[in-house]
Amino acid sequence: MITHDKQSHPLFTLSIGQFESLMKDLIDESASRSKKFDSDPKNEEAEYMNGRKAAVYLNISVPTLTKLSREKKIPVYRISESRVLYAKSDLDAFVRSSKEL
Repeated sequence: MITHDKQSHPLFTLSIGQFESLMKDLIDESASRSKKFDSDPKNEEAEYMNGRKAAVYLNISVPTLTKLSREKKIPVYRISESRVLYAKSDLDAFVRSSKEL
C-alpha cells in the first residue's frame, strides 16, 4: 500500500501478483541500464566507460588515454567538471583507425 499523507490513505493498491510483476519489470530495466555505463571494460554490452576502464579496454595507461583525448583522437563525453565518459564505439573506431596506419 502506498500512502500520501499522515492519515495513511492509500494512493493505490496492488495485488501480490501485480506487485511481483512490477518488481520484476523494474529489476529487468535496472539491470539493462546498468550494462550500458561503467561496466566491466571487456563487457561487449557496455556502451560507455570511465577513463580507467576505457584505458584497460584499450590496454593503455590513463595518461595516454587523456593525451589522446586532448589531441582529439578519441572523443570524450563530459558529464561534469571532473568526470568524462568514453563511448565504446569511439574506442573501437580508434582501434580500427590505428590498425590502418
